[in-house]
Parts: sequence; structure tokens; C-alpha cells
Amino acid sequence: MRVVFFTGAGVSVDSGIPCYRGEGSAPTIQLTGADWRERPEWVLQHYNQRKAQMLAATPNALHARIAAAEQLHDVTVVTQNIDDLHERAGSTKVIHLHGDIRYARTIKGKKLWIGESPLTVDAVDERGRPLRPDIVLWDELVDIRKARRAIRGAQKVIVVGTSLSVFPANTLLTFARCPVVLGF
Repeated sequence: MRVVFFTGAGVSVDSGIPCYRGEGSAPTIQLTGADWRERPEWVLQHYNQRKAQMLAATPNALHARIAAAEQLHDVTVVTQNIDDLHERAGSTKVIHLHGDIRYARTIKGKKLWIGESPLTVDAVDERGRPLRPDIVLWDELVDIRKARRAIRGAQKVIVVGTSLSVFPANTLLTFARCPVVLGF
């Protein structure tokens, strides 16, 4: 069976990564594209702090259960999270809607693996092109095409750890042609 787990920040809370919204959420700074253009050092300070927090976290039981589902089904994880906890738990097909903390990218969108390294203002790729975090900042567009295809092709969609209040991620379930289960 083709199963899509659609996850949000609530999945990583038990790993010590606070949600952005709702009860128990931590005060957060909403980094924007304008901030990146005007104050990249400031953005990178906050980005690198958040990255260190995420890399210090460990996958929790929910990440492990989702990864274990691959033993029985063709599983794709569509996540709003920028952490790599699904991958570290063993999930092999993960679509990151809002970017991936382990990558940087050029202005043209070419991704470059940086792993655990912090990102610096003077970081460039092999061709000398400036790098920025591979995360979607608050005023930037989200590319939902891969996620939409995965959800459209699923035989079951399981929604876990999301309030479904973030646009455009909250529109993805309208593409499901199968049962959608809230939680599991």
C-alpha cells in the first residue's frame, strides 16, 4: 500500500524541538527573505542556533513508528519540518516542504550538502556562487509539487503533528484521492 505520512512540528516536540504555534510553543523569530537580503549575519546567527538544536535532538518513538511502517508499506513522509529526524529514524523517502537544515542552496536553487557544519556569510559553492540556508523563510513561496504528487498517488494519507494552519501546506489534503486519517 502507498502510504503518505503528512507531518508537522508536533512530531518533533518529544525530541525537544518546540512548535512554532499553539500551547507550549516557544517564542520564535520569523526570519524573512528581506532579513536575509538586509542582515544575513543576523539570519545566520539564528539559523545556526536552530540548526545546532535540531542536530542535538534525537528521533523519538513517533519518528521510529513512521520509519517502521516502511517494513509493511511503500511510505513517503511529507513534512513541514526542516529537521532531519525522520531520516535519522530510518525513513528513506522524505519530502521537506520548508527545506532541510542539512543543506544550503544557491540563489538559483542548487542544493549543497553541508551536514552539521554551520553556514557562514561568505560560504560559496564550487563555482563561487553565494550560499544561503535551504529553508523557506516566512515571506517566501513553498514548492508543493512533489508533495502534491505523493498525496495524489497515495492509497492512505496519515496526518500527524500538524495543526493544518500553515498555507500552502494546509491545501495538500485536497489532492488526496484516498482515505485521510488524522493521527495514528
